[in-house]
Amino acid sequence: MALGRRIASRAVRSPTSFEEWKEEALERRRAGLQTLEPISFREYAELFLANHFREKSARYFKSSYYCIHSYFMPLIGEKLVHEIDQSDIVAIRNDLRGKGHAPKSIRNCLGLLFTMFRKAIDNGFASRNPVEGVERPRNVTRTEQQPWTDEDFLFIMRNAPEDIRRAVLVLYSTGMRRGELFHLEKNDFDLMNGFVRIKSVEGKTTNTYKARIVPITDAVMKLVVQIPGPSIMGVTEKAFEHRWLYFKKTRQFERRLHELRHTFISRMLKSGVDKKTVMEWVGHETSEITDRYSHMIPERMEDYRTKVNRGVGVDENFINGSEASITPLWRPNGDHFSEPKKIPSQSEDLEGTFCSGGGIRTHDQVINSHLLCR
Repeated sequence: MALGRRIASRAVRSPTSFEEWKEEALERRRAGLQTLEPISFREYAELFLANHFREKSARYFKSSYYCIHSYFMPLIGEKLVHEIDQSDIVAIRNDLRGKGHAPKSIRNCLGLLFTMFRKAIDNGFASRNPVEGVERPRNVTRTEQQPWTDEDFLFIMRNAPEDIRRAVLVLYSTGMRRGELFHLEKNDFDLMNGFVRIKSVEGKTTNTYKARIVPITDAVMKLVVQIPGPSIMGVTEKAFEHRWLYFKKTRQFERRLHELRHTFISRMLKSGVDKKTVMEWVGHETSEITDRYSHMIPERMEDYRTKVNRGVGVDENFINGSEASITPLWRPNGDHFSEPKKIPSQSEDLEGTFCSGGGIRTHDQVINSHLLCR
C-alpha cells in the first residue's frame, strides 16, 4: 500500500518542532521520493498548536484553539491532511454561515486554515493548499459609530451602579478599549505627572502590541485615589458584561461602550488636540514607544492634560453623582459648542418630563433624546 494511503490511526506524536519534519521532507525530496507523510488533521492540529503560537499572543492562541476544535475537527478531524480538498473547505465555510457567524469571523477562520495548510506543505504533509480558490465572504461595512451625547453620559452617571459608572468615566476620559480597561491596575497610573500607562505584556496585550501613555483628567485622578484594591475595575470583564447587558435591558439604554472611544476622539479634536497626538493616545500608531512619547514626558504633559480636561469637560465633583456637571466644550478660538449641563438631584423640582429610570428631562431633551418615556 502506498505511503500516502496509510491510515493515520496512531497516537499523537510528541510535538518537538516542525524543523525535524521539515528536514525529513527535504531529504525525501532530495532522494526523489514524491510521497507525502500521512497524518490526520487532528494529529496535525496538535502539532500546529504546539509550535505555531510560541511567539504569538495568548489571545490569538485561544481564539485559534476554539476555532480548530469547534469548527474544523467535527468536519475534517479524521481525514488525512493531504486528502483534504476544496469541497471540505467549502463545507466548513457553509457550516459557519449556517451557524450565523459574521463574514469577518468566517474570513478569520478560513485565514487560519490557509496558514495551517501552508505550514503543512512546508513540512511534507500536503502538496497543495485547498483553501486557495475558495470564495470568502466579503467584509460588511461597519455601522458608523456615533459619539455619545451629553444626555447619554449624564444618564449613566445618574442611574447606573458604581462599577458601570466607573467604567464609563474612564473610557469616556481616555479613549481606551474596554479590554484594556480590565487589565488596568492602580500602579499603571502616574498621579504625580498625570498620565496612565496602557501596557502591552503577555496575556494583557493591546491590539497593536504596543504600550502607550494617555493623559488623565482630574476626575480620573481623584477616582483612582478612592479605589480600594489594586485593580481599577475589581471584577472580570465577563462578570461586568452581564451587569452591563442587564442594565441596558432594564433601563432601555441602547448605546455601546465602544462608542465612548469615538466620543473621546471627537471631543479631543474639537478641543484643539492635533490629530496625530490623538491617534497616539488611542493606539492607532505603530511607531516605537520611545519615539512616540519622548516629546510628552514630562514637559508637555501638563499642557496636554489641560486640553484633555477641557475636551472631556468633567470636573472633580463628577464622581459624586448628583453633583456632576459637564462644562461647555470650547473651540480653540474661544467659542463654545454647548451650554453647561448638570445632573438634577432627585429632590429638585424642575419643570419637565420625568421618565421612569431616566431622570428629569426638559421638553427639548425629551424630543431629541432616545431616552423617551416608553
